Parts: sequence; structure tokens; C-alpha cells
Amino acid sequence: MTIHVDTKERKKSASRIRSRRYYIRHKKEILDRQKRKPVSTARKKAKQRWERSLRGRSYRAQQRYKRRSLNKNLTELDIFVLREAYKLAKLREANSTIKWNVDHIIAVSRGGTNRYDNIQVVPEIWNKRKFNKHSKIFFGCN
Repeated sequence: MTIHVDTKERKKSASRIRSRRYYIRHKKEILDRQKRKPVSTARKKAKQRWERSLRGRSYRAQQRYKRRSLNKNLTELDIFVLREAYKLAKLREANSTIKWNVDHIIAVSRGGTNRYDNIQVVPEIWNKRKFNKHSKIFFGCN
């Protein structure tokens, strides 16, 4: 018994394989191109207007205050864990093909701190997908 494979399907799969190989070979260039997408002038002007507004200035001031106050009152254990987390992230990057980030379990924007019990090392793609959502340990399934 022979199975007839449609020639269109064969061409599609061959095309997919070629495009996947191209992506693998040129991944860095493709990602760099995607990062450099031009921002429209209207969007730039709207951002500038917002940052000059009272609301925008007060928001930036609050965020600055939060970031600066994170490193105050850290114990030796907190500092040690932070340093080790960054070392672990670098080590994992060296031993694997993906990037790793030091992540706050409870985001700083949601009141999280730099304490040892709020730090985890996760793949960069998880960290970006998680954004500022809270989860005890993020597995990318939310």
C-alpha cells in the first residue's frame, strides 16, 4: 500500500524547512532588525507630551524613588544572594544557548524588593513574558 503525498504539501514542508534553516543561520541579524523598528513621529510626540505632563513627571519620580530605595537596608545575606544570582545567570548563559535573567518574584513596580527571598534566576524569555505579574515560581504557563 502506498501513501500518496500531495505535491503542494511536499512543497510547503520543504519551504518551511528552508525558512527555518535560514532563521537559525541568521537569527541574530533578524532579531537586531526587529529591535530597530522605527517609531512613528506621532508616537514619539505623544511620549514626550506625557513625560512633560505633571502625571508623567510624578510617575518617573516615584519609579526613581522605588529603584533607589531598593538597595537601602539590605543585609549581607541579601547582597550575597544578589551577587550569586548574577554569577549563576552568567554561568547558565555560558553553558546553554539561551539568555538568563535575575528576576524579582514580586515585581519592583508591584512593591517587590531586592531581598534574598524575592530573587530568582529564570530564562530571559520567561522574564519578558512574565512582565510584572506575580507568581511564586514562574513556569511560563500563566
